[in-house]
Amino acid sequence: MQRLLSKLPKIFSLGAADYLILFFSLTLRLVHLWMIRDNPFFDAPILDADIFDQKAWKLAQGESFADGAYFQPPLYTYFLAALYSIFNHSYMIPRLIQALLGALTAWIVFRLAGRIYNRKIAITAGIIIALYGPLIHYNGQLLITTLFIFLVSLFLLLFDRLIEKPAVLNFFIAGAVFGLAAITRPNILIFLPLAAVWIFFKFSNRIKKVVFFLLGAAIIILPVTVRNYVVEKDFVLISSQGGVNFYMGNNPIASGRSAWVPGTAKDWWGEGYRQSITIAERAAGRELKSSEISGYYWRRAVEEMSVRPAVWLDLMQRKIRFLLAGYEISDNEDIYYQRKYSCLSALLLWNKVIAFPYGIVFPLAIFGLIFTFSWKRQSHLLLFQISFALGLLLFFITARFRLPLIPIFSIWAAAGLMQIFLLIKYRTIARYTAAFIGLILLVIVVNRNPVAGEVKPRLDGSLNLGSRYLEDDQFTEALEAYREAESIDSMSSRAKNGAAVALLNLGQIAEAKSKFERAILLEPSLKQAHNNLARILQQEGNLNEAQRHFTLVLRIDSTDIFAHRGYADIASEQLDWIAAEEHYEDAYYLGAVDRQIFSRWANAVLQQGKYAEALVINAKLLGLEPDNARAHHNQARIYIYCDSLQQAEEELYEVLRLAPNTAEARQQLNDVQKILSSSGGGD
Repeated sequence: MQRLLSKLPKIFSLGAADYLILFFSLTLRLVHLWMIRDNPFFDAPILDADIFDQKAWKLAQGESFADGAYFQPPLYTYFLAALYSIFNHSYMIPRLIQALLGALTAWIVFRLAGRIYNRKIAITAGIIIALYGPLIHYNGQLLITTLFIFLVSLFLLLFDRLIEKPAVLNFFIAGAVFGLAAITRPNILIFLPLAAVWIFFKFSNRIKKVVFFLLGAAIIILPVTVRNYVVEKDFVLISSQGGVNFYMGNNPIASGRSAWVPGTAKDWWGEGYRQSITIAERAAGRELKSSEISGYYWRRAVEEMSVRPAVWLDLMQRKIRFLLAGYEISDNEDIYYQRKYSCLSALLLWNKVIAFPYGIVFPLAIFGLIFTFSWKRQSHLLLFQISFALGLLLFFITARFRLPLIPIFSIWAAAGLMQIFLLIKYRTIARYTAAFIGLILLVIVVNRNPVAGEVKPRLDGSLNLGSRYLEDDQFTEALEAYREAESIDSMSSRAKNGAAVALLNLGQIAEAKSKFERAILLEPSLKQAHNNLARILQQEGNLNEAQRHFTLVLRIDSTDIFAHRGYADIASEQLDWIAAEEHYEDAYYLGAVDRQIFSRWANAVLQQGKYAEALVINAKLLGLEPDNARAHHNQARIYIYCDSLQQAEEELYEVLRLAPNTAEARQQLNDVQKILSSSGGGD
């Protein structure tokens, strides 16, 4: 086979090919960015992208984005923050830089393929990366994916280069790039021991080279570890999300493709993250450090799956199918739905009979690997692919998480294409009939949709679009998006709940109430539907039924602030001041800090004759809003109730300074001054 490959004509000079790959790749990505510039999500990131955006902007403004050890690996956040600090809060600049990184990735793959095979296979591999639809899509998303794949590709090129240039410094540099990839996404660490073993058996002066490679990685990773220890006094190598992610992918009801901890809200960053911490700390009976929370979920996953080996084996076979299937499994967003915003994506990413491009690239890669693989020349690449794939199977499989496998697959796919071309050209195809039958069968198997019947196409995209419009108070557009979702899946509780929220804001109360009720029938634990329905019932005067819904929410999640406030408001209407005080206090300690909660909480306490406590609560509001005339007036009233007239006088003066036309305060001040005058100024 190598003799056949050597006969391929060298039609491009190396320099021309370099420029071709870079220019072609960058042009495609810039065209894609131009097409998606009006995408409703372009300047409104969701889920993980939203979290990275928020953290990076905080960092760019000089604030800390993590009080404890890093939960997520930090490099991408710092990458975004650096861009924000230079170019302000631009959503286009990071994407332009990522487009460049995507083009550089195609070029790196071209160079790596040229080292392993020849120039024509290298150009083909580079073009595959340039045209690879999911890569282009994620180059336009504010996610780790682009930076990580660039660093992985660069590492693999530098690692391969060690074969020709085994200077000690080169081992250090390769290790440093590996370290950068690790603090972008730590699951690459699974390859570290294999890399060290490969170096040990591949080179002379082996110990020194292994040490320098590991030193290069350590010099990047250790500052993150030290920082985590300094801020939390806890040993967290890079980030603490490993344990909870492992549990998400390996619990008795795990799907193998979704990130959810059973017993928590499915809105991970909204409530699920906090609830996952609460679950671990309740199990331990104390507050836990980041590494202890992670350790809890590692142990829990192993314990739960070890007593259900058949369930775990079935889960693993599902993950293997997800990993090998051409269908792209979405997580943050519906990748196929997003095609509507980019003609380029629609052309380069589709799922009609063939799940393009993975459904073609992967079978070709296997074909190329079988026919052209050399253990001596490519063992390190095979070890990387296998170890990284195993690392994915430990957690869960989605489109963006398996993308780092594509650079090497594209090289083998290019070799597979060239192999087919040569077999046809030299008329030796009949000798390999079995191989071609195997390729065709593999194409058929890989292009079977592993989530057919489980995932409704376009549903998540419509739901996300509805949420996006709700955030911008575009309620008519939100209702339209949610109705589209309902037409896709009439049994979707999220679609009905979202439509109900839009209807509620449009003043269509009766229809909103009906949809909330339907959403609850479909998903009894849907807290938002219970909370909103309870508010409608409260406004209708049906206090007992409203209270029942708030109670149900608190049984589902005792930390739900909205439910605590709602329950307390109803208790106040029912003159149950003890219950009102309890729930307002719970809401405050869970994070509710605003004028209304302090005012109502203070009133509930005051109604019980607890004047000192009411003063303390109202003082919290004054600490928050020192120029709030109403808060000063409430403080004055409380002082009057408990006959602290001098303090009342001071507060009334402040009320009239802030709001001179407050007639009640002026009259109260006159009355207080008369009493003080008649009593000689004492309380």
